[in-house]
Amino acid sequence: MCGIRMQTAICLLTMVVSPLQGSYRQSSTRKLIQADGPRPLAKAAREFGKQYGMLITYEDPVYSSENDYGNQEPVPGNEKGTAFFPRSGHVEAEYDLSAQTLLPLDPAAVLERLARDHAQRGNPGLFRVEETNGLFHIIPTGVVDKQGNVRSVLPILDTKIDMPLTDRSLYDTVKGVCQMVSRSAGISVVIGQMPTNYFLQQHLSIGATNERARDVLVRITRTLDKRLVWIGLTGAGGDYVMNFEVANVVVDYPPGKEIRKKGDFRRP
Repeated sequence: MCGIRMQTAICLLTMVVSPLQGSYRQSSTRKLIQADGPRPLAKAAREFGKQYGMLITYEDPVYSSENDYGNQEPVPGNEKGTAFFPRSGHVEAEYDLSAQTLLPLDPAAVLERLARDHAQRGNPGLFRVEETNGLFHIIPTGVVDKQGNVRSVLPILDTKIDMPLTDRSLYDTVKGVCQMVSRSAGISVVIGQMPTNYFLQQHLSIGATNERARDVLVRITRTLDKRLVWIGLTGAGGDYVMNFEVANVVVDYPPGKEIRKKGDFRRP
């Protein structure tokens, strides 16, 4: 088996997260994806999406227990800064490629294996995988306290919001979504990293009535000439930080079709 290692790093705001890196071991059609460090599931999913040009989003639960956090670590891009990040861990999953397309046969199943492995290893947070309108979402469902008790959580982007229909910049539209979630969920939700010029230059008309924030974001990305993915993270300062980037899409599933929803993965 030959070895190919791919590494990428994303430096978010200083209050957000350490680099997201994943790696692969490859054979002709059988692959292994793995990641280590804080938020290994986010790292592996992000690398999987970038490798095959798929739209994958990730959301942290709101971490609050000391069981969720590790030691203070240096903040990327800030030599003097340190912050508490979720406990480091490991996650991995094998998958098969199509011999014809050299793309994963079942991307959702790969993400489900990663979420299951994440839970079985006792990493912070429990997650489910949802596939809708051409995007794969990794969504939190619970956290585990230091006694091993599972506490269910409401995902931040499950919050239902109302927004008047009007023309806005992409930045103001996304900022409005965050503000409406903050108001309804009672937690500060802010924009972190984003492609600033693109967010300021793009304009669109989007409104919402009692709609999940996540679904509004999906509709937003479907109206653009580029596809966006997001990573929602519990910030060290107490904010919930939404980071956005433009995805290099290869596999773009048809809009308007919800393909599947999967249950959350808990420890056995």
